[in-house]
Amino acid sequence: MALISGSVNGRDDAENADVYKEIQPKVSTHSASNFLLKLATYELAIGGTSGGGIAGVDDTHIIVSGNGDFFVYRHVTSSIGPSSLKSLPYRAPMNTAGFLAAAEAYSGNPRSVNTGWFRVNDVLTANVSGRTRVVVSHDYWNQDDACLTVRLSYVDILSQAFIDGSAPAEWRLLYETSPCVSFKATGHPFAGMQAGGKMTMLSGKDDKLLVAFGDLEFDGVNSDIVYSQDTTSSYGKVVSIDLATGQSEQLTLGHRSPSGLYSDKSGRVWLTEHGPQGGDELNLIVKGANYGWPLVTYGTQYETYSWPLSAQQSEHNGFEAPIYSWVPSIGISDVIRIEGNGFPVWQGDLLVASLRAGSLFRVRARGGKTHLVEPIPVGVRIRDFVETDNGELLLWTDSGSIIAIEPIDDFEEIRKLAGSSISTWSGQSLFRACTACHTSRLGEPHGIGPNLWNIVAKDIASYPDYLYSPSLSAISGVWDAAMLDAFLADPQAFAPGNRMMFQGLSNAIDRRNLIEFMKDEMSEKMDAISEDVEIEYISDSAGTVYLVWGIDGWQPLPPDALPPMTEIWDDGIMHTSMTQTGNIFRARIRAPERSELEFGFLITSRKDRSKTSVWDGDYRLDRPIERIVTIDGLTID
Repeated sequence: MALISGSVNGRDDAENADVYKEIQPKVSTHSASNFLLKLATYELAIGGTSGGGIAGVDDTHIIVSGNGDFFVYRHVTSSIGPSSLKSLPYRAPMNTAGFLAAAEAYSGNPRSVNTGWFRVNDVLTANVSGRTRVVVSHDYWNQDDACLTVRLSYVDILSQAFIDGSAPAEWRLLYETSPCVSFKATGHPFAGMQAGGKMTMLSGKDDKLLVAFGDLEFDGVNSDIVYSQDTTSSYGKVVSIDLATGQSEQLTLGHRSPSGLYSDKSGRVWLTEHGPQGGDELNLIVKGANYGWPLVTYGTQYETYSWPLSAQQSEHNGFEAPIYSWVPSIGISDVIRIEGNGFPVWQGDLLVASLRAGSLFRVRARGGKTHLVEPIPVGVRIRDFVETDNGELLLWTDSGSIIAIEPIDDFEEIRKLAGSSISTWSGQSLFRACTACHTSRLGEPHGIGPNLWNIVAKDIASYPDYLYSPSLSAISGVWDAAMLDAFLADPQAFAPGNRMMFQGLSNAIDRRNLIEFMKDEMSEKMDAISEDVEIEYISDSAGTVYLVWGIDGWQPLPPDALPPMTEIWDDGIMHTSMTQTGNIFRARIRAPERSELEFGFLITSRKDRSKTSVWDGDYRLDRPIERIVTIDGLTID
């Protein structure tokens, strides 16, 4: 365990490290199957790259941002009062400056290096010989050999000294992946979104740390190399590390992109990992098992209907199969097991977080079988989360916020919340169910149900181009708050025989939040804060083109604000399928006003529909955003 050059005290703002900032929450509610949930959102305003994580230290928590900065977060338990945040004078030893210089100079791949994927992957705390060990999993740029690894760096500290910002220790190296990999000429030059690096302590073993590494897209398709099946490589493996000796052992192989790792009280180890296009997995780790990647998967290659290396598509024959798999992908992230008493009915269930779906998923797995999977919408990309000592959930999100979730079992508190200024965020989460049948943007065609744009104060059954049920057509008036509340409570009682399949919302708070969301976020008010941008891409040789884009540093919009035909892929970037007229490909997107738009184009097939993968970028539109943008595209060989 070698000493790493440089002190942990690496922050330029160390002089502000003793200042706590109070943060007031925004409170919302959501009805789950067994509980009414209170969600308290604390906007921490932590910038930097997505990634990082949260871990407990004594009676508080430390947060590490994606770019390696440390913070201490003091949470007010079971309260709507303020929590507090303090910057710490530490930084993960990543050699970011060297990586950025190398990325800028690299020209061996048509795609540019995505520097946002060079980041901290996780943080963990453990007790070692009476001291607190802080372990950070992070990408590392080897300056001498011009290549990348994933490192586990640690510091042993007295927890109070670390929280005070006065820890005098040095970073040490616990583990480093091998081999050191250079930028790739095919696929993504640096596929850091598949680095993995999630960690957990083996339950009942204070000296055993487990870590799961991804394959960095060395998968036989995006590279000729297949690391996940190569036992001489660290990539695509779950590894056990002895904290006392530093000795390591490979436990499993055949993993693609691990995003969550958890050892429960019974000693079982659970792992979540991204599939390619679909096929996100929940796995139970069995020592010595091979989980099959990239030879088997329930997913497919992007923009195709199969995975090239699978001998039998969508089967897991001959390899350890997942406990559950999500198709389509949810953008899976962390996993924990409910061990405490905060959610008594859910005790023993797994909670799986997601990025793309912006939700938690409660999984009841018993006796080797999965009995139920319940989605719990949250509305933001969840990167990491923990269960506190009192059973509360703390979610670390890609938007730099903490969301505290606990059940409400006190009817006095429900009445208190009902009379308070509850945010419409839970309304946004509830509205996701509506989008299964309804469109919701200005000018969109109707779905199974009518378009809900500007529905509040709109005349009932007033679209001339939509065929309403006779019972709803017979009702006069407008969709004001009272009418919408009555309809949402019981659609069949409101208009007997109407074609609405939705059974209704029994909770009055949820109905109010949903109506407020539709009133504030699906009306002309949205036009005042957003801009429609039409982007044209002209190419005589392209057949399929995706607009690949982000806002203010390649950040995605919230899942519920995505434009039509837009998905967030596993790399965390928005991809909008462009429509084709002759040699012109078009995409219409809605971006926040005064935002900076970064974008490029991914060409996945030629004009003759033969497959290709060509990147044309990077482009940027500064504030104010133009309404129509035309790009002369590449000629595809």
